Amino acid sequence: MAPTIGSNSIIWFGPRPAVLCMDPEIIREVMSKSYVFQRPPSTPLTKLLAQGLSTYETDKWAKHRRLINPAFHLQKLKLMLPAFYLSCCDMLSKWDKIVSVGGSCEVDVFFPTRLNKRMTEIAKEVQSSILGIINKRMKAIEAGEASNEDLLRDNVVLARVDNDLIEQAFGLAGARQRGGSPSVTMIFHEVLRLYPPIATLGRMTQKESSIGKVMLPAGVEIIMPVILLHHDRQIWGDDAKDFNPQRFSEGVSKAANDQLAYFPFGWGPRICIGQNFAMLEAKMALAMILQNYSFDLSPSYTHAPQTVVTLQPQHGAQLVLHKL
Repeated sequence: MAPTIGSNSIIWFGPRPAVLCMDPEIIREVMSKSYVFQRPPSTPLTKLLAQGLSTYETDKWAKHRRLINPAFHLQKLKLMLPAFYLSCCDMLSKWDKIVSVGGSCEVDVFFPTRLNKRMTEIAKEVQSSILGIINKRMKAIEAGEASNEDLLRDNVVLARVDNDLIEQAFGLAGARQRGGSPSVTMIFHEVLRLYPPIATLGRMTQKESSIGKVMLPAGVEIIMPVILLHHDRQIWGDDAKDFNPQRFSEGVSKAANDQLAYFPFGWGPRICIGQNFAMLEAKMALAMILQNYSFDLSPSYTHAPQTVVTLQPQHGAQLVLHKL
């Protein structure tokens, strides 16, 4: 590793050079220029688990973002609340079967896929399910039975002829933390600060390009460690590694010394399209859970975050549920 210059440094992966960038302003610059700084080539694992809009570039990305963006408008997402509610009811009914009234039980609220050989099978199952949803919706549209405000209606015809949109439906929803009030929104922000869904963002120069005052040749990867920025004491204070939702009491812009240092969903034109979906879903889920259960962290829980596309608990997230 080369000597650190300010908040940036140069590292090598064999013969391939990369810049480790810790400067929030430069990160914002890189993330804002999506045509200049593109994603590095996908690994076999990311190709399997994260195909779709997140992996497209330039004009193909712009086309598909434009097509699906209306479906993620907040007014359209509000129409998904009944679906969120029914999904939460289904989850709670399963919990009710294993937790007796007035009793308690340990439940792993995160179910990791432990066998790599299952990945391909799961991907096929998801694609088959999405095709089934699309075909069912097409029949409803043709019969005049589909709502004009349906989340899938705007793009379902395109999806039937464009397999790329199937992959977009199997997107990364981002955060899975739950909330339901302004104070819980602060908790959301703090959890996303400490454990951002994507721990590291990566881009690559396609041609000679400048970042800040440095000129980089083509083929240089720019590594932006979001999780390190989110734990930087110079940005967040001496309690940067502590869980302190109060830092967001006046909003995101005043939570840190640098308002550009908070990137849980990315930044710029390629900011996660599903962030509002995830937050709305999360608020609905926690509101319903808290109406039925209190919970404690299980003694069997082992804190070991790991990155497998997204940041997640390596050994699960065991909670002890108490039926109210």
